[in-house]
Amino acid sequence: MLQFTHKDFIELLANPKEIKKIPFNGLEYNTFFAKDKNTLMIGLWKDVSFKPRKLSTFVYELNKRLGYTPSTTTPKSTTTQKQKDYSPLETLKKITDTKELSTPFLETMQLSKIFKSEYETHKNIKQYTDNNISHEVLYYTDGKNHNARFKYNGKYNFKGWSTFKKESGFKSIGAYLKGLNKTRQTLILCEGLKDAINANIALPQCDILATDSKSIKFNFAQLEKEYKTVILFQDKELTPKEIINLFGELKGEDRKILNKVYYVDINKLPHNTKDITDFLQSLNMTAKGLKRNALKSIKKVLHTERIKQLENALEVDEKINPLLENAKTFNNLKLFKELLQKKLKLNGDITEDIKYYIQLQVTPPPHHTKINLNSSKYLGDVTNQIIN
Repeated sequence: MLQFTHKDFIELLANPKEIKKIPFNGLEYNTFFAKDKNTLMIGLWKDVSFKPRKLSTFVYELNKRLGYTPSTTTPKSTTTQKQKDYSPLETLKKITDTKELSTPFLETMQLSKIFKSEYETHKNIKQYTDNNISHEVLYYTDGKNHNARFKYNGKYNFKGWSTFKKESGFKSIGAYLKGLNKTRQTLILCEGLKDAINANIALPQCDILATDSKSIKFNFAQLEKEYKTVILFQDKELTPKEIINLFGELKGEDRKILNKVYYVDINKLPHNTKDITDFLQSLNMTAKGLKRNALKSIKKVLHTERIKQLENALEVDEKINPLLENAKTFNNLKLFKELLQKKLKLNGDITEDIKYYIQLQVTPPPHHTKINLNSSKYLGDVTNQIIN
């Protein structure tokens, strides 16, 4: 067995700052930076007996256990590596136009059979090269901040999208991609740079606004114009509450846009369709056919209601209905009427509430009155009071 050095471990990681899992000796280790954001650590989450430690310490112990005499010289601090390789300027220098797209990347984008030439020339698909290792990057900048996502497709193939860290000058700003057509009156909202790029190619008559994940709100401040129609093509697994949270940046008058935002009815989507890329793929059209007809196909799978109505329904379910039940429990007729009016304004279903209200008029709730007997202590003396 060859001696395993700190340098070898760094090369295995390729880019330790982005890759969080590495296979070694039949186990899957996890790497991360300590709180000082400089010291590279290693852990083994599946084995609680393994105490996380410095990467350099781990390599030292490993070599010693294998019978090698560890070097007394301390490996170069990862701080130098970080400052040199991961500063915003240095990282941006390594992002260049693509020379040739790899097969794994094309497969990841899903629509390479019809959009290969468009991928090769798309301004938001770049190439990142570090330590003589190159891979494709989905890249977007608003002129100030930078956003990049990549799938590592080198010697070790890891699942899922990776991202450059915030301390490297990159942020989760989503993307605002403009369509090729001059007259664009429709805005498409979606999640992820991959979906944004595919939608940008397939829908030249639309602009695209993307967020990086369901937990990050849409950045409407990036928009440069108003749109006649806004369509949210949300990922299939999103709950109504998660959908509404995507619009959390909108305040006051800005929330009026919710009155014209349509969203996808997931019950109308083809089987195994979880996002807009899957949907475009399911249409089985040529590139030319998609660019001409994809928007029409999307409109066929939309809800008849809009996001504002979904928000109202969520408010009824989470706020109004529980309060109505409390009002019924405590026979608070005044509160019940007030809540019923609010529910009606939010277009909530008040059928059962009306039934309760009518029943309340026919059978009044029990009313308890304390009657004090006079000195005679005979009930006959208070008969009229009881009847009343």
